[in-house]
Amino acid sequence: MEKNNTPIVKEKVSPFFATLYSKKFIILLVVIICAGLGALYANFISKPTYEASRSVILRTQISTPNVEGSNSYEASLAKSFLPTVKACILSQETVSIINRAYADPTHADFADVLSEETKQVLKDLRAVVSDMGKISSGSIDVDYGEDSMIFTIAYQDDNPILAEAKLRVIIDVATEEIKDVVVADNVSLIPTQNDSDVTVSRPFVKFIAIYAGVGLVASIIFYAVRHFMDTTIKSKDELEAITGVSLLAQIEQYDEELAKTNKNV
Repeated sequence: MEKNNTPIVKEKVSPFFATLYSKKFIILLVVIICAGLGALYANFISKPTYEASRSVILRTQISTPNVEGSNSYEASLAKSFLPTVKACILSQETVSIINRAYADPTHADFADVLSEETKQVLKDLRAVVSDMGKISSGSIDVDYGEDSMIFTIAYQDDNPILAEAKLRVIIDVATEEIKDVVVADNVSLIPTQNDSDVTVSRPFVKFIAIYAGVGLVASIIFYAVRHFMDTTIKSKDELEAITGVSLLAQIEQYDEELAKTNKNV
């Protein structure tokens, strides 16, 4: 039995890929339609994402002898702290403190951490927004140039106003927390702009890829079910594998229209 089943499996698998290839244009059409549906969903149904970003400068005062070249030494040493500062801002410990400050900005622990402007912004928001949410570490982005002490700190949220408010808290708390990791005097993050830049984006590529992938998988599953559930014998090799008997000849199906055409000729 095993000897007879093996050729059948091979015979079934090979024609399956031939079937997929013959239906490639139909599958492609399904994928294109699904990708279009994904684009429509991303544009008209899905919620947009707002990103508030602000540039800040890492300012430090490193104790060095008052000699020629000390400023250059100070700048190069400050740049060495850039990866450490980024890791500090994105750490779970810092994010936990940020959330505590965001939830209770009037707490004594944050009296000298949050600026008065940030506290006022949060107070005004709580008067009109019932659910302020939390600050997610996955929504924080920190970037910097290799030859610059300028950071770009950003936060993404479904609400543009909350995105900007949360970014204020992040910068204020981060300024305090980096003092523990940067070995220098007067460490601070100085914003280079008064207001945050807020941009809106929709995940077009994400939804188009998801919908196109679903269309492709659904098409393959559909033809796989049709192919492997079909019990009809499609070739003489398959018949020989089932019966164990070699075929001497194969009679093609009689086509009456073709026979009339050949007779007229």
